[in-house]
Amino acid sequence: METNLADLPVRIFHVLSRELGRDNLWVKIVDFDQDPIFSMKQLEIDNFLKRDNCCDQVLRRWGNRGQTVGDLLRRLQLLSRTYENEFDSIQLQLRRKFKILRWVPDSEEQVTMAVDEETIKLECKAQGFPCPTIKWYTNDSKEPVHTGRSYTVLRCKCSTEHQYKCVATNEIPEGFSFSEHYKRPGKLWNSVLESDFVDITSLVRDDELCESCKNFEMGRLSQILADDEKVENKTIPVPSNLDSTLRAADKVALIMSNCSYVHLPELMTPHCDAQTLADALQKMNYKTVTLADLTLDEMRYFIREYKKLIGDGVYAVFYFVGHGFEVNGQCYLLGVDAPADAHQPQHSLSMDWLLSIFRDKQPALNLFLLDVCRKFIPYDAIGAFVEYSEQFKKFHRAHRNMVYGYSTSGGVGAYEVKGEINGVFMKYLKNHVSMEISVMSMLHGVLKDIENDPKQIH
Repeated sequence: METNLADLPVRIFHVLSRELGRDNLWVKIVDFDQDPIFSMKQLEIDNFLKRDNCCDQVLRRWGNRGQTVGDLLRRLQLLSRTYENEFDSIQLQLRRKFKILRWVPDSEEQVTMAVDEETIKLECKAQGFPCPTIKWYTNDSKEPVHTGRSYTVLRCKCSTEHQYKCVATNEIPEGFSFSEHYKRPGKLWNSVLESDFVDITSLVRDDELCESCKNFEMGRLSQILADDEKVENKTIPVPSNLDSTLRAADKVALIMSNCSYVHLPELMTPHCDAQTLADALQKMNYKTVTLADLTLDEMRYFIREYKKLIGDGVYAVFYFVGHGFEVNGQCYLLGVDAPADAHQPQHSLSMDWLLSIFRDKQPALNLFLLDVCRKFIPYDAIGAFVEYSEQFKKFHRAHRNMVYGYSTSGGVGAYEVKGEINGVFMKYLKNHVSMEISVMSMLHGVLKDIENDPKQIH
């Protein structure tokens, strides 16, 4: 340990030089500020890199400064906190002592959690030498779900249904010049450490943030389409000419919430609004499908699929919360991929289009709840929308069981209030939706509450 680096035996000197030269690893050892033994200026580093066998000269430079094997090992041990196992091979060549795995600082803190708005970062606190290989498992997985000291999961339903643990292992590898030294009889050369399970259920958010969650809801929609559901022990009659996979349930709801717009301002509350309504409808035995952050094409696709659930006698609810606007009394809804200048028909989903999709349906209730801005677009953009809407006039006809509910009046924006879980519309809708009153009375009550809301700021 006290041997000067310049005085190492020739074989060890050249092995160490080769290891330091691998991807210029020696540059990471340099300290620009604090340690005088390892300090170098950038110009010196650049000059060394231009030379043949530069690592031989770097070792001699460090040796001439009085650096010993012990000094280098202590430096590498410190750097391992940042670079993990990058310096293990060098330390093994210098015969650093094998250290079994242990929890640092103590066994009470095996896994730490760092939580932000969207993710949970789990970090395994196992330490030893060589640096451990760390694998993460869920409570129902036999194979690891991730390898690495830290594991970041989304705060969404698919992640928080699990508990997590880490399993750390370290051992001396086979087939190296140092292997025999460490594996002599009676010497310990491997260890394993396994943490307790960590439960992150309490950190779940109501948002759906990942593709896995979205795919799960897609699967639920497909299942509803395929299932032969019974309500109150009575099978819903199906005409003989209707395919059984298109059978409608008695109460269905399609809920769409768009927050994370690519080119438009991000919204705060839509996902929470969607989950609030879904929870309320599920308590009333609605079969709900909640989808988040959909593109325009995805919105159109799921509306077409949702149409298959709507038949005679069905109570159907469609709710959309996100960006939108109004043209000539018609609402237009925007997917998360809408461009910054979305005031063109091809970039939006019109309610004319949606009604044309449902034109041949006769549900007992067809409720559309639109939680969007209804601000008017610039005058010079109106012409394209007028021309676009002409194609739908032939489908226009009154449906006595169709009801619209808007979050705001025409020409006015919908609002979120900082610090509140729900937008203004859902803040009051959730108080009325479960009441045993007519739909029209419910909507009138909500709008009256909104008018009296003291926090609405225009």
